[in-house]
Order: sequence, then C-alpha cells, then structure tokens
Amino acid sequence: MLARWNIDAASLEAPALVNLAAASKKANFRLALADDVPVLALVATGDNYDAARLMLPYYLTQIAEALKTDSLTLAIPTRDLLMAWPADSKARQDLAEEVRKQMRTGAYARTDELFRFERGAVRPLTVAERADHGR
Repeated sequence: MLARWNIDAASLEAPALVNLAAASKKANFRLALADDVPVLALVATGDNYDAARLMLPYYLTQIAEALKTDSLTLAIPTRDLLMAWPADSKARQDLAEEVRKQMRTGAYARTDELFRFERGAVRPLTVAERADHGR
C-alpha cells in the first residue's frame, strides 16, 4: 500500500501518532480493584486503536498514576486490548498467563510479549523480568 502511495513508513509515523493522540483524548481505561486498591488497567474502547496506545507515553503515564506506580508491565494481546499492571504486582504471573489466554482466544491477536513502561519509555521485558512473570 505504501508503495502505491509513493511514501515510506517513517514519514507516516509522526502524523499517525498525532492522529492517535487525538483519538485517545477520550479513550478511557477501566481499573480492576482488589481490596479497594487499583491492580489492573484495561483499555478496550472498541475503536481499533487500543494496542497502538502502547506508543503514547502521556497516556501510559495516566494509567501509571491511576495504578499508583512508577513502573508498569504492559501487554497488547489483541488489537482491541491494552493491559497494564504495576511491575511489582503480586499477581504478575497470573496476569502474564491471562495475556496468553487473551491472545489465543481474542479477535485480532497481536502478541503475548510483555513490555515495561517507566520514565516515559516503553521497552520489552528483560530475560530476568520475563522469568519474574513466569515466562
């Protein structure tokens, strides 16, 4: 498609992120609570962009603030689901397994890879962090 448009992917990135940010201004996330403490955030707006929100640091910062943490573990098992939990969550292994389940059973599967968000940046988990999540 890009060849037909005579454009490269790099030149589309900036305007695509601007458009995603605009579409995300009203993209709410839901918090799951345990003993009145937020333990998980789910982004499932139905607008087809939930997994892409992994690329919006300001949006992830809002989730981290809601979960009262500086470091998140993130997952995008399907196009229409972004999952986030505190990196040190006691339920991290169960949540990592839920990511695999969602990827296997959900529509528009993406990845069961886990990511870390801290200090405004997203990166894949390290080998040690993956092991800490039962991977």
